[in-house]
Amino acid sequence: MGTARVPNVSLGDYPVFRCDLSDASSIQDAANEIVATFDSWDLLLTCAGTMEPIGSLLDSDDKEWSENLQVNALGPLHLLRLLWPNRTRVREPNVAFLAGGGTNGTFSNYSAYCISKILLIKACELLDDEEQLGNFFVLGPGYFKSPIHEQTLQAGLRAGQNLTKTLEFLRGEGTNPTDIFQSLFWCMDAGRKSVGGRNVSTVHDPWREGGVDLKASLESDPDAFKLRRKGHCGSKAGG
Repeated sequence: MGTARVPNVSLGDYPVFRCDLSDASSIQDAANEIVATFDSWDLLLTCAGTMEPIGSLLDSDDKEWSENLQVNALGPLHLLRLLWPNRTRVREPNVAFLAGGGTNGTFSNYSAYCISKILLIKACELLDDEEQLGNFFVLGPGYFKSPIHEQTLQAGLRAGQNLTKTLEFLRGEGTNPTDIFQSLFWCMDAGRKSVGGRNVSTVHDPWREGGVDLKASLESDPDAFKLRRKGHCGSKAGG
C-alpha cells in the first residue's frame, strides 16, 4: 500500500484493520479506515475464508450456506468496490483472490465454499474485461497449513472423502508459504497482459525461474486458465 498518514493498531510495521466480511457496516468501516490511513494502494490480496457449512448441498442450512458466499466472495468484492477509487494511479494496481478446492473439479460436501471460489474466478474475468487499468487474478495455493482445516476435522464424516485427504495432508508439509508469495509476486510482475482475469496455480503452473514459457503461452491463448466449456458435440453453439 501507499504511505501511511495516520497510525493505527499495528502488526510489526504494518497497521491492522478489523473487518468482518459478513457485515456490510464492518466492511464500510474498514474501507474508511484504510482510505484515511493510506494515500493509495497497489495490491489488494484477499485470503480470508470459511469452508462451513460442510455437508451435502441439499442438507445444508440455508443461512449458513448464504453466509459462506458472503464471507468468501461477496464481502471481498464489496470491499474492492469501496477501495477501488483509492487505487494507485502511478502503476498497475493488483487485485488477487486465493482460490480453493473444487475450481477444477467437484468438491463434494463443500458446495458453498467451492461455488464462492468459482464466483471469484469469473468475477476476475469480468473485472479484467471492464477495467483496462488493473491486474485482477485468482491464485490457487494448493494445500497449505492454516486454521481453516480445523473446520474439516470438526465436521468429521460430513466432510466425506476430504476428511481422509485432510488428515493425510496434515501429516505432510503442504505448500511452502514462500512459494505462495513468490507465485503471487510473479503474477504481479507478469501483469494484466499475461495473468489478468485468470486462475493461476502455485503448485501446478511453471512460473518458477521467470516463467517465460508460461507467460508466452497465456498471452497467446485468451481462454487459458479461465472458466470455459470443454469439448464439443458437433455444434457451434456456445453456452
